[in-house]
Amino acid sequence: MDSSSAMPSPARAEAEPGAAQRPLVLWVTAVSNVAGVGRHFLDTARAGGVPGHRMVYALPEGPLAVALRETGAAVVTGRFGAREQSAVTAVLALRSLLRRLRPAIVHTHLPYADVIGCAARRGLRAADGGPVRLVSTEHCISADPDLLQPSHARALVMARVHHVRLRLTDHLIGVAEYTRREVRRQWSRTVPMTVIRNGVDRMHAPRDRATGLRVLSMARLAHEKRIGDVIAVFAALVAREESARLTIAGQGTERSELERLVAQLGLDGTVRFAGFIDKEQAFREHDVMVQLSAVENLSYSLLEAVAHGIGVIATDVGGNDEILPAHCIVDVADREAAASAIIDQGLNRDRRPVLDGTIPTVAEMLERVAGVYREVLA
Repeated sequence: MDSSSAMPSPARAEAEPGAAQRPLVLWVTAVSNVAGVGRHFLDTARAGGVPGHRMVYALPEGPLAVALRETGAAVVTGRFGAREQSAVTAVLALRSLLRRLRPAIVHTHLPYADVIGCAARRGLRAADGGPVRLVSTEHCISADPDLLQPSHARALVMARVHHVRLRLTDHLIGVAEYTRREVRRQWSRTVPMTVIRNGVDRMHAPRDRATGLRVLSMARLAHEKRIGDVIAVFAALVAREESARLTIAGQGTERSELERLVAQLGLDGTVRFAGFIDKEQAFREHDVMVQLSAVENLSYSLLEAVAHGIGVIATDVGGNDEILPAHCIVDVADREAAASAIIDQGLNRDRRPVLDGTIPTVAEMLERVAGVYREVLA
């Protein structure tokens, strides 16, 4: 554990008015970047944490830790990342932190943190003398267990791991109804579970959005994100609308292969690989976001795009249909229909989706998390 950052921030949390009366919650993740679950952490910290609870965030050093510190949050960095050392080392580092902080709840995010958190908290006591409770949020379960694993054998092993760790989990939060269904089907029919959708704040004054065919892809350049299919759909689009342009935002192992595909299709002048970009600027400068992933649960990128008033098309996976109306859902194999959906929303503002009341604001999301904590501690 990084001793320079392990205790000063938690100490500040202890000094807050009324801090002693509020249960301490330790959020744990193995990721260090600001995308996906990192966004979940940042939204929570910027909102002041889960109401009625003191918060400490434990994660590897990196951009997310830096951004969390900038909010004034209590941050502990240490050897919690999957790529940094063995799982045993990570468990020991987290267990040492738990003994020092004695939180009422450990709340884990993403599989590696779920596993080490389950192992690390066993037998430990909170400051009030009770057991340390374990809450987990499931952000990304796939309907196809093999999709996110290197082999079918590995997928079987991980399914068993999840089955065991959920037997030791006090409460599971799923980010979509889809998540609940898949957890019940694949891992556990008995773990107490609540669906709390990812929250996103609405824009105070929706801008008078322009129309056009400036297309945005914002995802890791990884096989499950199917960026190659995005490029193929764009090729069908540009054959019909020469003014169309595509920005591919994100980094990943498939970039070289995708650049070759763009060259093969003769799209060099119309497709730009942008790497990491500012999301606010990206939404201002584009008309339609395309997300053809093979797996999602409740995508922050989709939520943000809808909140910003741009068009969105996406595949019928995960909780996408909990965000988007039917005319925004496309079949990845039907490139012409997908291209038509881009044109429809790009050139017609009234065809773009809007967020309904089933998607909470950040404050509403955190209040629902607080309700789970109260139930677990009762």
